[in-house]
Amino acid sequence: MFLLSVRVLIAVFCIIGLTCTVDAATEKQNIYIVAEDLPPFSTGHRVEGAYARDQNLVRQIFKEIGFNTKIAFLPWKRALREIKEGRAAGILSCSQTQERAKYMYFRTPTSHFTNGFFYLADRNLPHPQTLEDVNTYDVASIEGHANLAQLRNAGLEPLTANDTKSALLMLEAGRFDYLYLNREITMAYLQKNGLAERILFSPVSSEDVFFCFNKKYPQIEQIMDSFEKKLHELRANGTLRTLQAKYK
Repeated sequence: MFLLSVRVLIAVFCIIGLTCTVDAATEKQNIYIVAEDLPPFSTGHRVEGAYARDQNLVRQIFKEIGFNTKIAFLPWKRALREIKEGRAAGILSCSQTQERAKYMYFRTPTSHFTNGFFYLADRNLPHPQTLEDVNTYDVASIEGHANLAQLRNAGLEPLTANDTKSALLMLEAGRFDYLYLNREITMAYLQKNGLAERILFSPVSSEDVFFCFNKKYPQIEQIMDSFEKKLHELRANGTLRTLQAKYK
């Protein structure tokens, strides 16, 4: 009889514990995500353009599915390390590559980027429309970026920079002829620093951009499914279109 009573108590405590766990799961939780620290997008400055659009969309989605978001703007390599070591749930404005697919999930795109070449206006260089158009010139991109992998996959041997700011300084100094990056974020930096007329852009391709989910993060499948469901709702009711138009 005593053994039976102990078993009953254990069962009751288990049920109470399960109930508490479920209740806790329904409360708003904090979720940590990362993004690349690109001038002028660091946490100490006003976020603009494409980053503002994606940041506000992701914040809104997570808020509506029960999460408070903490976004850390970090150097790209460190942001990826936060993902690989399982600390961050995902990364903002991330393009898909085979290497990243080893440790991140890619679902529905949140936006898109236009990839192309930046070059000095006073150099009178040709306006490249394909990667092959620059195979006789010195080109560069940023270490760890998908743009760099695209250049290498095309058989080019690009120079590398650590971040966008240093890459543009190198371009101004004549270290290379063309800088291959996305237009949406890089142009915001050029406009803010009065360089938009000195540095031209020639588009090459467009690619989807995702909120990339960390495969190592706890309960990421459930979080990802809720995120996707809400993203489709915002697209269907017109909220997504309104938000994107705000930042064009």
